[in-house]
Amino acid sequence: MASNIEPKHEKEVAALLNNYKSLYLKWVFELRCSFDLLMYGFGSKKALIEDFASTTLTKEILLAINGYLHASIEVLLDQLKAKKAATSGNLSKFQQPFSSRSMDDVLAFMNES
Repeated sequence: MASNIEPKHEKEVAALLNNYKSLYLKWVFELRCSFDLLMYGFGSKKALIEDFASTTLTKEILLAINGYLHASIEVLLDQLKAKKAATSGNLSKFQQPFSSRSMDDVLAFMNES
């Protein structure tokens, strides 16, 4: 049923995405100057951000965290707290198993730095 729904405003959406793509180099400059990027508005920005990362940030180290999964954010925050406590001399007794390989990759990245 949902596959029968025709997308509206295809030309406008394509023009908007092309406009955003023209800003990629500006976004890189802002990130290198320690600024953040904020995406807002209707619809998901995931495809736009993934395109930006895969086409423009090819020589950069990237860490992608899907914030729409509440449990993954909680696990990440708990692990960051545990790492901070361990580096300050206080050993954390709280350890949680990781539910996905991507979380293991995040922790491996954190341990390298």
